[in-house]
Amino acid sequence: MKVLIIEDEIYLAQSISHKLEQNGNECTILPSVEAALETDWADLILVSTKFAKIDLLIEQFEGAIIVLLITHIDSATTLEYLQMGASDYIIKPVLVDELMRKINHLVEFKRLKSLNESYEHYMRRSINIRLPKVAYNELKFPLLIRTNSRKMVDFLVFDIVWNLKFGLKIASLTEIDWENSIRKSDKILSYFKNFDYLRVFEKERLSYILRGNLAILTTTDKRANFGFETLDLIYNENENCEILTIEEYIKQTILNYQDRMSDTKIADHLGVSRKSIWEKRKKHEIVKVRKPKK
Repeated sequence: MKVLIIEDEIYLAQSISHKLEQNGNECTILPSVEAALETDWADLILVSTKFAKIDLLIEQFEGAIIVLLITHIDSATTLEYLQMGASDYIIKPVLVDELMRKINHLVEFKRLKSLNESYEHYMRRSINIRLPKVAYNELKFPLLIRTNSRKMVDFLVFDIVWNLKFGLKIASLTEIDWENSIRKSDKILSYFKNFDYLRVFEKERLSYILRGNLAILTTTDKRANFGFETLDLIYNENENCEILTIEEYIKQTILNYQDRMSDTKIADHLGVSRKSIWEKRKKHEIVKVRKPKK
């Protein structure tokens, strides 16, 4: 990184510069903010609040990490600079190791923020799915989403955490130790994928464990109900096209049509044997729903 150090305490400035250069950074010690304003760019700026024109510094180096070196917290200066865009501050006398820890944290935060913004931009441009209007603030958790499109649910989950400012933890229920991934939190949303692959008793156990948790489950079974808040999310095939695996297509066909068609008719439409339908039911633990008698 290119680092500018604007500090009139020469020993402090040299100590900071030496430590940063040991980690491969390029450091320049400057006598004033005016001198820094003549510089084209910098990744990191350490500046004493003794100097004037720090507001111009913040404005010119908008994308840089700016750490204020202060003797005390003054709402008329320090807090104002933070509101203008300075990244953080550290109080003198400065412990160089503590300053390094703070710098490393700010650099990592900036990197993760940039990655997050890039992923968000890519996702919103690459996933061309129209979501229904959902009042996110009124959702109750845990939430069971019944859908015919896993991609649509993925997009909805990202939209929920973005709008409600939650953290996100994604866990696959096909992992052997999936129970260890369950952590109760009111700030981090747990999104559990592959719920349909659990056996019946595992689904019941999971639904019991998740009660009161900030979590989302998704299923292709339109009758699934574990006492949670439910949301039906239907994918419109006329607007988008999502390719399913043959295994997933057969499974969803059984789930969606078993209340209207016999296994023989489902097998005929799929071009498979009735025995194959029975094997799929057994594999995915799909309970057969009998059509009501007229």
